[in-house]
Amino acid sequence: MKLYAFLVGINEYAVSRHNLQGCLHDLQAMHDFLEKHATQQNVSFKPLVLRNEQATRKNIIEGFSHFQSAENGDICLFYFSGHGSQAPVPPEFRESDGLVETIVCHDSRLPKGYDILDKELGALIYSVVSNKDVHFTAIMDCCHAGNNTRSASESFFQARMAEPAPIIRKYSELWGYAQGFFKETTDVEGRKTISLRTSPYYHLAAASANQTAKEVAIKGVTRGAFTHTLLQILQQNGTDITYKNLVTQVGLGIQNLVPDQTPLFDGVVQSSKIADKALFLNKAFAQTPTNYFVSFSSIEGWKINVGSIDGLEKGAKIQLEDGMIVAVKEVAAAYAILDLPKNASQIAAGEGKILDWGKPKVGIVFTKNSDLAGKKIIIASLKKLSSEYYEMVSDENAAMYRLEAKNESFALLKSSDPTPMFLRVTGGYTEETADVFLENVEKVCKAEYVKNLANPSTSIREVDVDFTLSKIDNSAFDKNADLTLF
Repeated sequence: MKLYAFLVGINEYAVSRHNLQGCLHDLQAMHDFLEKHATQQNVSFKPLVLRNEQATRKNIIEGFSHFQSAENGDICLFYFSGHGSQAPVPPEFRESDGLVETIVCHDSRLPKGYDILDKELGALIYSVVSNKDVHFTAIMDCCHAGNNTRSASESFFQARMAEPAPIIRKYSELWGYAQGFFKETTDVEGRKTISLRTSPYYHLAAASANQTAKEVAIKGVTRGAFTHTLLQILQQNGTDITYKNLVTQVGLGIQNLVPDQTPLFDGVVQSSKIADKALFLNKAFAQTPTNYFVSFSSIEGWKINVGSIDGLEKGAKIQLEDGMIVAVKEVAAAYAILDLPKNASQIAAGEGKILDWGKPKVGIVFTKNSDLAGKKIIIASLKKLSSEYYEMVSDENAAMYRLEAKNESFALLKSSDPTPMFLRVTGGYTEETADVFLENVEKVCKAEYVKNLANPSTSIREVDVDFTLSKIDNSAFDKNADLTLF
């Protein structure tokens, strides 16, 4: 089996006001995930990557020829991370709102530049899979909300959305027309209608049509909330998960990062039943192996074959076969460097057991409008009240919460929301009020830390756990009441 992947990421657009920050990070993370799992499971990985200025409309269209080499039984994946938008649709397509969804290429907003319309994308997919039994998936981390406004609650995030394309194009100018991939019919009133020849494929979208796909700082690195969460779920399940369940789990995970973003799953298949049961990438990869191995490199020293794409963090604890426990000092995408001298005994080679994945502390940054006196008393209190769950940081991108010292009071604010996490602590900038405030901060950050705990190598899947709710007495059941699981 071969996996043909066409990966496109655009941070830098020809019109600079459209620039983004996290798309190349997403592209690299997707590439690393696919490469690692393909290598582990003897799947031949065939990637084609376009970044920034490489991702012109012409090059993206031509890039679909990468899939021409795919044979029956192979997997094809198109991944796009960048701006999405909308464009006026040729009237022959009879769209109810007069618009079609688009992806914005590097040069789309230059004079005489064009987006790639969803009709053209469908034609491109048809052109490479129409006569083959291949599994085709398109993953789009962009949005098509049709306007470029954001509410106040979204002002902490950057949306991957450009203004609608202004040019109405003739359908005969679209890619796929000259190739014969559009069907023309005439109704009883003599009106011409255009439809697209289609082949089966699956489509994952970062957000619904009236939402924005957002970028957010993850441990100081800008990422797309959708791609980051998607890869987290896949790392735990491999591809032994249906598209339907995958989107559900990703949607729940995104809620912890950004507001108002719900991923979608659709596509062109024979029936909804087939779609509901379809496995991601046709189950090309099994679940992530739970065995990790320590080996020696003359260049990097002692290393273990698990890295950041698996959820490992700097400071993680690894137990070697001889029982020695060592820390992780550097983390790459697919491996980590251990804190062992290069001349350590060869007994270190062998299986390594992960005792602690090294989850980082929750970052908190002072707001820019904080009073100096309030900041000083907080810093003084922190010197005697150390925390396992949070730390003060100077980089806003590395912070989950903001600490505001203003008007003789303290407040903890979520980076994405101006509403305090708990009631402001008032009473002036004193040691006592600072201690009370930091006790509350500790509780919030402990809850956040626990909420994000995960075992990336767990063998327990969603389908392995059943919850049954039983009524055990004659009292009325309030469906709106809180449910406690013991």
